[in-house]
Amino acid sequence: MAFLPAIFPLRTLTLNRKKLVLRFKGPEWGNPANGIIDEYETLKAVEEYSVAPKPLHLAKNFFGEPAMLEEYLDGIIFSRLPQDEEDRLFPEVAKFIAKINSMRLSEEILEKQERLLSYEHHKQSWRERLEIILKNRKTEK
Repeated sequence: MAFLPAIFPLRTLTLNRKKLVLRFKGPEWGNPANGIIDEYETLKAVEEYSVAPKPLHLAKNFFGEPAMLEEYLDGIIFSRLPQDEEDRLFPEVAKFIAKINSMRLSEEILEKQERLLSYEHHKQSWRERLEIILKNRKTEK
């Protein structure tokens, strides 16, 4: 079982009885032209450590934007587990985080992640979305 982040894939597919994930990101995830490409390259860089889904294919133009096909990891979001289960599994989570923190990554890969240190772009994207929703919402009677 994997501990999944609170970000869900757009589409799961089954091919030859193997579950896969097709992912692409919108503008709230950084530069849409590079976001999924950078993520694919990052996943390729950490593949040898077995800490993330295996990236299987990158399409730079999937209906006008980059998309990635990756391995499907079956699991549950850690924070959705019952408290006693979280307590039981916490040592394994700590070991997993320690493993991630011990990885040696190239400066090139680390530079790609710089924009993830700020939520400013995300906040602006959501403000714009909320404005559109509020302007176009139907009034219920």
